[in-house]
Amino acid sequence: MAVVKKSKKKKIIIIVCILIAVAGIAAGITAYAIEQSIEHVELYTIGKSDIYETVDATGKVSAGTVKDYKVDAVATVKEVFVQVGDEVKKGDRLATFDTSAYEEQIKNLQKSYDKAKDGYNEALASQKKAKSNLSQLNGKISALQKEINALQKSVSTGSGELQSSIADSYNKAVAQITDIVNSLSDDAQTTNLILSVVMQTLAGQLDDGVTSPSAIADAVADALNREIDKGNINESTLNVSLEKAIEQIRAVINSQQWGANAADSSLSQLQKDAAKLAYDEIMMASYNAEKQIYSTLSSDTLLDTRKELMNTTKEALNALNESKQALAAGWTADFDGVITDCSIAPGQQTSLISSGITLQNLNKMTVTVSLGEYDIHKVEAGMPVEITTAYGKYTGTVISKAPIAGGGSDGSLLDSVGSMMGISGISSLTQTGAGVDVKISVDNPDDNIIVGFDAGVEISVGEHIGVPTIPSESMIHDKTGTYVYLYNEDEETVTKTKIETGAMSYTEYEIKSGLKEGDRVIYAPLSTYEEDSFEVKVSN
Repeated sequence: MAVVKKSKKKKIIIIVCILIAVAGIAAGITAYAIEQSIEHVELYTIGKSDIYETVDATGKVSAGTVKDYKVDAVATVKEVFVQVGDEVKKGDRLATFDTSAYEEQIKNLQKSYDKAKDGYNEALASQKKAKSNLSQLNGKISALQKEINALQKSVSTGSGELQSSIADSYNKAVAQITDIVNSLSDDAQTTNLILSVVMQTLAGQLDDGVTSPSAIADAVADALNREIDKGNINESTLNVSLEKAIEQIRAVINSQQWGANAADSSLSQLQKDAAKLAYDEIMMASYNAEKQIYSTLSSDTLLDTRKELMNTTKEALNALNESKQALAAGWTADFDGVITDCSIAPGQQTSLISSGITLQNLNKMTVTVSLGEYDIHKVEAGMPVEITTAYGKYTGTVISKAPIAGGGSDGSLLDSVGSMMGISGISSLTQTGAGVDVKISVDNPDDNIIVGFDAGVEISVGEHIGVPTIPSESMIHDKTGTYVYLYNEDEETVTKTKIETGAMSYTEYEIKSGLKEGDRVIYAPLSTYEEDSFEVKVSN
């Protein structure tokens, strides 16, 4: 049998072919893996389009003109000429009233006004007198202070023992007497008057050379009783009887030493100066107490309070007179319309009703919506509106917007979120968003638009023709701004790029900066991209 020998050369070729095939397969797998690792994206080319910007909201339908006829005071209904559903013309009689009950109310209010007016005039006169007294008193205080300064200098050069004796008596007595007087009454004017009488009498006795405690005490008691007799001190304002208060003051005076030698009627010049200084200092305390009273009376505080009370009472009196005159003439229709509420009946007391008659002009309709901070700045009076109800569509016009916002504080946040989503007026759909009321007229209303029902409104706030735009799907929003991923055709990469947008529709935004016509961006970028710039593969 013949033996066939295999060629080694052929074997080597086979092995090489196998290795080449394996390498090719490996290269293909690697290339495929690399291609698969590159992000595949769909691009959008920036072009121009038209944006018709609107603000959408939901509001309540109401009559264009409404008048509520109500009674502010007590009266009796005489006749009622209408009922709910009646159509009336301007000038038609609605109801009449018996206004005799007003007379007593006006009479009482007139008395209150007259009293308030007298109080104001008294305060005005008191202020004028207090200012004059204060001016004179300031002059006395200035002169007295100069005298005190001279006496203090004279006494300070004398015997320290004598000076100390008189000063101690004076200080102790004044402190105790002041405490007693301050406890007598809660009325500052009364206590100031009593203290002034006591101090002036005490100082006068010392100036006359009287140093006997009992004699000084008798003089003080007599002075206070004279003020009672004159009616200057009202005992009804005292917490204790004046007699008891005098006894307390007498006890204080009797307990003090009022001179270096009380038995000697001819005091030395030093003693006289010391007594005069005590008198002057007591007078200064009295003057300062008076100054406090005059300062209070001369201020505008009391006068302003009395004036405000007088003016308020006068306004109330005028309003009551006007109300009486209006009711005496009866209620008449201010415009053509329909009676939508009538809560009064003949013989009824107006104090027993919370409402009267409501007249509405249903030939004119309005819709009131509340817009948040983001939307209200876009809306102006005169803008056209499309109004939608359950039964049809109507045209209208923005006629006014309120000067202030009402409601909560979440409106601007909700609207900001809504703007990112291409939805305006979100806050107007909530109960918590702060809003500004916008009133919209309804053109040619019919029976299908009913007062009290809701209506949707679409306010045309602007037309932007032929502007560069971008779909909302191509944008990414975060707290730092709005971004897109801009494609670089040469490098086949995309880069996160900040843009500024303007007007918007439901699907598109106007591009203000950051992009131009012809630029290409990722149509629907993912929020999970980790890098700001990376290579991409464009899908067909």
